[in-house]
Amino acid sequence: MLLSPWLLVAITAGLLAQYVSARSLQSGDAVTVTAMTGLGVNVLNITGGILAFGDPLAHGLPGTLAETVAFSLICAAAFLTPVPARPPFHTNVPAPA
Repeated sequence: MLLSPWLLVAITAGLLAQYVSARSLQSGDAVTVTAMTGLGVNVLNITGGILAFGDPLAHGLPGTLAETVAFSLICAAAFLTPVPARPPFHTNVPAPA
């Protein structure tokens, strides 16, 4: 496991994700950033499980419907996250002369 070429990719992606998430929380609305981060994490975890680890999708109609509904609810939650009620507070303080 420690000699896997994917280890460096995973560490780099994790560090980059931390940086992007922290920067987004500094410059954006926290609720929206949190919702989009959750959506991204879920999409990547599902995709990674299927592609990297060979996790099978559900077999049969009930399992497929359950997975489709669950994924749709995740997407809907991110889509329905409210926008800020007012624009972010910015100060336009002139530079000292």
